[in-house]
Formats: sequence, structure tokens, C-alpha cells
Amino acid sequence: MKNYDMNFAADYITEIVKSDDAIFGSGVWFAKGMYPGAEWFGPYWSKDASGNVTVTMDYSNAAYNYPQFGWYQAAIKGPKDVFWDEPAYDDVSKTAMLSSSAPIRHNG
Repeated sequence: MKNYDMNFAADYITEIVKSDDAIFGSGVWFAKGMYPGAEWFGPYWSKDASGNVTVTMDYSNAAYNYPQFGWYQAAIKGPKDVFWDEPAYDDVSKTAMLSSSAPIRHNG
């Protein structure tokens, strides 16, 4: 994401979500206060029953508090490889899912 190019990221993530029926969605979760102009920034792209991909910012707030979750903490503190979390029910999307996460690093 050169210079926080969210248009590039959105296009790329949309194609990833479309690429496989097993993928429900994908998000980019910035550390609190690290995205310019936003305290909470966690856009989440998901597909509906028709396969259309849309983005929501419903996860980007203090009430959801995404840093509390194991998948987020593992990406921050864990190994540099992908972390797979336990299956869980997501209250925002109203679906059960299995999450994976990996860190996004900028300047190390």
C-alpha cells in the first residue's frame, strides 16, 4: 500500500475475496491512531450471497475495539507468518468464521 493507497488496497482485496468461494471477506486493521485522520481504521470487504463484494467500516470504532481479538494480537505480537484463530461467531456480519491474520509492516 504505497503511501496508504487505499484505492489500490481496495481493488486488490476485492479480487482476493472474489477469487475463492471459501473466502467470505478480508480486512485491513491499522493500529489505533496510525491511519492518517482516523483513530480507528479497519475497512472490511465481504461478499454477499450473490458474490458481490462491498466494504464496511462497521468494525472501525471503539465499541468493536478490534485490537482486543486474538487474531489482531497475534499479528502484532506473534510470528511473521500467518496466524489462524479458532472459529468464532462475528456479531457484526452475523456469521461464523475462521480468521487468519498476518502483520502489515511499514519501515520494519
